[in-house]
Amino acid sequence: MFINISFVGCELPKDSRDSVLDAQINGLKIGVVVNPPFTVHDNTGFSGSEIDLLQEFCSEKSITYQLIEGTESELIKKLNKADIHIIIGGFKKNTIWQEKAGLTKTYDEEHVLLVPKGENKLVMELESFMEKNKAR
Repeated sequence: MFINISFVGCELPKDSRDSVLDAQINGLKIGVVVNPPFTVHDNTGFSGSEIDLLQEFCSEKSITYQLIEGTESELIKKLNKADIHIIIGGFKKNTIWQEKAGLTKTYDEEHVLLVPKGENKLVMELESFMEKNKAR
């Protein structure tokens, strides 16, 4: 007996927002909540450990990025409307925003990045990058 099982058109994880394609074409849109030392914005521009992390990710993936500063609630609304891909700002894994946003795996045992809820290929690639770079 021969059983043929095929997964035609099956792409995991499902990416209903086409976030990877959108980031490749239009750049990664990063919402930034200022919270030193994770995210800093002064007269020289943006800096901080999470800014550095995402700059390295974008460099490795050869994608551009745009930093969009705002309050937590403003950026959560933008995230849920798919106007941005991710929010950074030193969020802990027990953040109050976990009801309204998805969370990445921790990148340092305590801190996470906020992402859209549900499956997302971009998040999978970001988490893989963070895991690979944890030891540094």
